[in-house]
Amino acid sequence: MFGHVTLGNFDAEEALLTWESRLTGSDYDDLVDAGEPRVVSDADVDSAVVFALSERLCRELAAGGESRLARLACTWATEENTPDSGVACEILTELVDFARSAALSGDRLYCRVS
Repeated sequence: MFGHVTLGNFDAEEALLTWESRLTGSDYDDLVDAGEPRVVSDADVDSAVVFALSERLCRELAAGGESRLARLACTWATEENTPDSGVACEILTELVDFARSAALSGDRLYCRVS
């Protein structure tokens, strides 16, 4: 069985790019040009899009401390017109838990958008 979390109404692809850009110092547009986040299943197949989180993003999430996560959540919430910072922090905390678990087991993380 796969772990999952149901998240709110926001652009998941944009969020993944924003998080990776901010956590890794990569340029947002460079990530887009590199094909991040990678689409592994598109809406034509399953009525959902599935993105694979990059290994760099997963490493940064797994290694992130609480204060770094809180700063990212606050910035994301205010700059990207997303959920309030408390909800943003909850979303990122869940994602960090998945990233840490995946790092231990060698699994990959995916984001399914319906």
